[in-house]
Amino acid sequence: MRDIFILYMKTTILITEQQKRRLIIESLNDEVNDNVTENVSLFKKIAQFSSDEFSNNLGFLITWGAGIGGFMGPVNSFLSGKYPNLSETDTTLILLGVLGTIFMNGKDLIFDVIDKIKENGLIKEFKTTLGKAKDLKTTFISFLKSIDVNVGSIMTMLSYAFMIPSLGPIINLLQSGNVSHDEIKLFVSSLAMSKFITLSSKTLTTFIQKLIKKLK
Repeated sequence: MRDIFILYMKTTILITEQQKRRLIIESLNDEVNDNVTENVSLFKKIAQFSSDEFSNNLGFLITWGAGIGGFMGPVNSFLSGKYPNLSETDTTLILLGVLGTIFMNGKDLIFDVIDKIKENGLIKEFKTTLGKAKDLKTTFISFLKSIDVNVGSIMTMLSYAFMIPSLGPIINLLQSGNVSHDEIKLFVSSLAMSKFITLSSKTLTTFIQKLIKKLK
């Protein structure tokens, strides 16, 4: 009777732990999806500004809106923290200049944006922010290469960049214990359903598996 009770208790604890990890994964999924929505909103804000001020809505970049927003989010945070007295218009102008310089090098739009930045006396703020953005780009590409992700183009980097705001929590989850195949599937399936994420379920699964291997 005592052995049956102990077996029952162990089974109960096991089920509780599985449920707990499932809740953690579902919560992380919600966090990542919320961040993706914010990423897209930031891209749309910059694109709308570009359309209003320069008659260019950045339509050819919309496919990577979540990635661009994921990349530009930390850049925006740096800019707002470094220069808190900038107006929203000036902040968005600088973000557009940074976005354009990194992802649209050589386009006529960039020359017009840089001219406007100079006209508004924001060249110092722009150059400082651009430097931080270039550092982020270099760091993120190095991170992807470190887990054996082939970054053949800037667009490949952008495909993964939607995860930048969520990388910390994702890594924390993967370091919290052995992650089962079913847990990876649960995490990836939610992301793969997002219309804003361009990576396939298979590619996302491979990314998570490579990241797990890197963290061991």
